[in-house]
Amino acid sequence: MRITLLLGAIALIMGGCVSYYLSPNELSGNQRIIYEDGYEAITDQYYYTENNGLTLTIFGYPANDVIVLQLFYGNETNGQIDVLPDQIVLEGMSDKRSHSIKAWEANAYIRKIKRIQNTALILQAIGGAMEAASAGASTTEIHGSYYGATRHGSYSGTYREYSRTYDYGEVAEANARNVANLIAQANANARNIEYLNAVLLKRNTLEANTFISGSVYCEHKLYPLYRITVPFGDKEFVFSFKLAKY
Repeated sequence: MRITLLLGAIALIMGGCVSYYLSPNELSGNQRIIYEDGYEAITDQYYYTENNGLTLTIFGYPANDVIVLQLFYGNETNGQIDVLPDQIVLEGMSDKRSHSIKAWEANAYIRKIKRIQNTALILQAIGGAMEAASAGASTTEIHGSYYGATRHGSYSGTYREYSRTYDYGEVAEANARNVANLIAQANANARNIEYLNAVLLKRNTLEANTFISGSVYCEHKLYPLYRITVPFGDKEFVFSFKLAKY
């Protein structure tokens, strides 16, 4: 049975090209390597009885600011099985030491992205307001001299004054342009959130003989080796990957 995974343009949405990927390191038990859209994936199976078991397939790669884990869960049993992606444990291995790497729960990651988007929109709005305020402004410089006399003597000097005027037509045009830019950015942000909601794995209960696939985003921490522990039903699947360059 060929396993087809939901990929999408994850590397593009995260804003950068991928130069590394997670390559299978050591296989154990029933694990074997398969290829999905050019990526090396590890697939593992556990059977309680013949034709009654679990299938789990995984591959991954670092993107711009996350490590993307792509997973496929297959429930080939006669009952319900829970999928709990927020309980995945990712460890980076270096110098025989283990380093914990945060695996983002889907909704927590989406909230983080929304905060970043909202902050950026506020800064964009402030910048646009400052631009509009100066768009139609012009300054005129007036300078001259003065002199006079009193019974105590004469006096003289020079003066310089500035006059600032506004072209409110240009101000209105700049405001309209900035509002349009804010709306376009807000729409782009909404599409990004919609995309993340579609691809990030959340908790699910799989019915008998059903499958689900999606992504888990983890902190962007690069190590020579990775160990990934994935709970599925009453089992834990452990995978070993190494960091490889394209």
